[in-house]
Amino acid sequence: MLTEQEIKQIISKGEGPRIEFKQAQNGVPATLYDSVCAFLNKEGGIILLGVTDNGVVLRLDAANIVQLKQNIVTALNNPDVINPPYPLPVRDAAYEGKNILYIRVPVSSLVHKHAGIIYDRENDSDIKVTDERQIGEIYFRKRQSFTETQIFPELKMEHLNTDVFAKVRKLIAAINTTHPWLTATDERILRDVNFIRRDFSTGEEGLTLAAALVFGKDETIGNILPAYKLDVMVRRENTDRWDDRLPPLRTNLVDTYINVLDFVKSKWPEKFYIEETQRKDLRELIFRELVANVIIHREYNTALASEIIIYTDRVEAKNPNKPRFTGPLRACLNFV
Repeated sequence: MLTEQEIKQIISKGEGPRIEFKQAQNGVPATLYDSVCAFLNKEGGIILLGVTDNGVVLRLDAANIVQLKQNIVTALNNPDVINPPYPLPVRDAAYEGKNILYIRVPVSSLVHKHAGIIYDRENDSDIKVTDERQIGEIYFRKRQSFTETQIFPELKMEHLNTDVFAKVRKLIAAINTTHPWLTATDERILRDVNFIRRDFSTGEEGLTLAAALVFGKDETIGNILPAYKLDVMVRRENTDRWDDRLPPLRTNLVDTYINVLDFVKSKWPEKFYIEETQRKDLRELIFRELVANVIIHREYNTALASEIIIYTDRVEAKNPNKPRFTGPLRACLNFV
């Protein structure tokens, strides 16, 4: 949760390439999803809801906050609003006794559209992008930063694992029984998440590295990324080597996520925890974020391995990746 000091620093900077203010006094701001889309496509950023353009903090009605959050979260999962969908948490904060909300938007490896239109961020403005040359520049920018968007012309549907598609549908059905992917073809799913993409600078279209990583057969992944692996170890007694470990994982990211999460959870006792009158597994809440971030935020073209190491009092993750921004790292505000 943002502290008052952090909010004060953000407001003092004012709106810019990675900061946006929205009033949200009368519901979801009409331009909110323009900004979300632009941030996803450019450098990411933070959106404060309940703040005017010139930095005056208003008071969001506490009675309306729950509905406001629900509407935004639902919309971010709707491909008619943000395509491909990009779920983001909407969090509460307070400044000088006034309730506000904020959304941290990371830079995405995909090119996103809001209501069928691509948006880019320039200074404090969300710009509609319709020119083919400019669209091509955005795809090129993504390709330079995110190697998983690289197109492999000889990667075909036959190189993907149909069992993984079935597993994904089963996981989705447990959450949403009306999700369109439950009846969609495998190719439709790949297109919805831009795993089949078109390079507007060359006209080339095909499956991407991301498609291989998420849905590929083991031999497909091994051929494309022979050095890729994820190590998960327990170091509680033998801290020089390990007490227990998973065999190095070189499989698709869906099975990797499931196997790693189950292993890490098995090494910690379940603690009694209730949230909003419902009992929840703290291990699930904490470690699913850890495992997901290790999988998502890494550079897959590097020969270095990802590691998750379980100690007596902590879990550490080591991940090879590319820094997205320049400048010094700060504990609290390095995002903006």
